[in-house]
Amino acid sequence: MDAGYREYTSRREMKKKARQAKLLLILALFLLALIIGLFSVHAYAYAKNNEPERVKQYRSITIYAGDSLYSISTTYMTPEYADTASYVKEVAFMNHMDPDAKLIPGNHLIIPYYPEAE
Repeated sequence: MDAGYREYTSRREMKKKARQAKLLLILALFLLALIIGLFSVHAYAYAKNNEPERVKQYRSITIYAGDSLYSISTTYMTPEYADTASYVKEVAFMNHMDPDAKLIPGNHLIIPYYPEAE
C-alpha cells in the first residue's frame, strides 16, 4: 500500500468517527431535552393536582342605589369566568331577569362566587 492511500483511509476514518461523535452528541442532547420535557410535564401535573378545588357557591346580596349587574360583577366575579358579560348573564339568568334590567335598591340578588382557598 502506498502512503497516499493510507493517508486517505486515515482521514476517512477520522471523518467517520467525527460524524459518529456528532450523532452521539445530538442523540444525547435529544434525550436530555426529552427527559427535561417529561419532568416538566410531570411537575406541572403534580402541581395542578395539588391545588385545592374551588367550588362554586351562592350568596344573597342587597342592592344599593346606583348598583347594576355590571358594577356588582366587579366585586364578586372571580377568574373562573371568561369575562364580565358571562358573569352578568349567569346572575341575570339565576335571578330571572334581563341583564340590562334596572335594579331596585333594597331588593336582593343571588350571585355565584368561588371563595378563596384557605
